[in-house]
Amino acid sequence: MASVDHNFRKRAFPYLVEWSRRYGEKFVIWFGYEPRIVLTDAELIRQLLSSKHLNDCGRSPLVQKMVSVLFGRGVFSVNGEQWSHQRRIVAPGFNMEKLKASVDIMSKCTKELVNEWSEITESAGGGHCEIELTKYMDKLTANIILSAEFGMRDGQLGKELFEDLMQLEELMMQSFRFLWMPGSRYIPTPTNVEIWKRTRRLDSNLKNMIEERRGTGSYGNDLLGLMLREIDRLSSADDSKRVKYTTQQLMDECKTFFLAGRETTSVLLSWAILLLALHPDWQDKAREEAISISQNHDILSMNSLGKLKIIGMVLNETMRLYPPGAGIVRQAFKDLKLGEDMVIPKGVNVIIDILAVHRNPKYWGGDANEFRPERFRDGVAAATGNHPSAFIPFSSGPRVCIGQNFAVLEAKVALSIILKHFKFTFSPSYRHAPVAFVTINPQHGVPIIVERVHSG
Repeated sequence: MASVDHNFRKRAFPYLVEWSRRYGEKFVIWFGYEPRIVLTDAELIRQLLSSKHLNDCGRSPLVQKMVSVLFGRGVFSVNGEQWSHQRRIVAPGFNMEKLKASVDIMSKCTKELVNEWSEITESAGGGHCEIELTKYMDKLTANIILSAEFGMRDGQLGKELFEDLMQLEELMMQSFRFLWMPGSRYIPTPTNVEIWKRTRRLDSNLKNMIEERRGTGSYGNDLLGLMLREIDRLSSADDSKRVKYTTQQLMDECKTFFLAGRETTSVLLSWAILLLALHPDWQDKAREEAISISQNHDILSMNSLGKLKIIGMVLNETMRLYPPGAGIVRQAFKDLKLGEDMVIPKGVNVIIDILAVHRNPKYWGGDANEFRPERFRDGVAAATGNHPSAFIPFSSGPRVCIGQNFAVLEAKVALSIILKHFKFTFSPSYRHAPVAFVTINPQHGVPIIVERVHSG
C-alpha cells in the first residue's frame, strides 16, 4: 500500500505550526494591517460561531475586499442585517424538496462522466489508464451546478460563464499577496486588467441570463428561479418588511454559489478518490455498498442515498483530513468574551484554524493524522467525543454554509455511481502537495489509474 503523509499543515502553514508549538492553542499574528488571534479550542469556537454572536462578528473589510474579486457582495461576503436579507433570498434553493429534485440531475451528469471514462479506458487498451482526476471533477461539478441551480449547461453562454469564473479564481490567487495593499486592485497590472476584462464579460452574461429568465414569466424551480420568486415576494411586501434587491446582488449570489459549490465538491471528490486509491480495503467496502444500494441503476433516489453509510463515513473522514477551507476568519465588531477569561477586543480578527482542530489529538486521538473512516460509524458527535465544533468543514452555527447539504449529497451521488464502474489505483506519478487558498487543493493535480469494472 502506498503511503502519503496527511499531516500537511506543517507544509501549508509552517509558521502556524511553529508558533502553536511555542505559544499554545491561542496566540496573535498580523495579516497585513489586521491583528488576528488564532483559535483551535472547540468550545471557544462553538461560542464564537453561535447565534449569540451572530451580529457581534463577521467578515472584516480586508476579507470582504479579498473575496469581492470572486463573490462580489454575495451572501458569503456580507454581515449583519444585509446577510440576513440575502440568506433569506437564497434559502429556498436549498430546502429538502429542492435537494430531492436535484438528485436526478446529479445522477445524469455523473453518468455522462462514466461514459466518457469508459471510452477513454477502452481506447487505451487493457481496460485501464492514468487520468488527471481534478479536471474531470471540475467539469462534473460545474455541469451539476449549471444544470441544477441555473437551468443551463450546454451552449456558448454556459461555456463562457464556466471559463470566466474559473479564470477569475486563478487570477485571484495570483493577486492575493497584494490585496492587503491600499488601492492595489486599481493599478492596471496585467493581472488586474485581465480580472477587469473577465468580470465585465461575466457580469454581462449573468445579467443577460437573469433578464432572459425574468422575461419568460416562468421562473422555474432551480436556484435562480427560486431566488427571483423570493425577491418578488419580498419586494411586494408592506413597507416595514419590504426588501430591495438589485440585479447586481443577484449576479453576485450566482457567482458565489457557482464557485463555492463547484470548488467545494470538486476537491472533496478528488481527495476522496485519492484516499480510496490509497486504501483499497475501504474502496472495496464502498463499492460493495454502492452496488447493493443502487443495483443496476445509476439514477439514485433520496431514500437510497440515505443508506450509503460507508460512503458517508469516507466523505466525512475526507473532509476531516482535507476540509474544503483551511480556516474561518471573523472580526469582532465589539469586545467579545469567550470562555471564562478570553476577551477579543473590538476590531481584532479571529482565525479558526480548521486544519489544527481537525487534527487535534484531544478530540481525535493519537491517530488523528490517519485515514480512519470508522471514526464516524456512530455519527459526528460520537466521533468528536461530543465536541461538535471539532468537526467544522462547513463552519457551524447560524452562518454554517447554506450549500453544505447540496455539496454532500452531490458527492454521495457522484462517488457511489463512479465506484460502481471504476476501480482506482494510486499512481506513482502523484506528488502530494496540498495548498490552501479558497479551498485545500492538490498543487500538482491528482493523477490516478482508473480501471473499468463490471458491477453486473
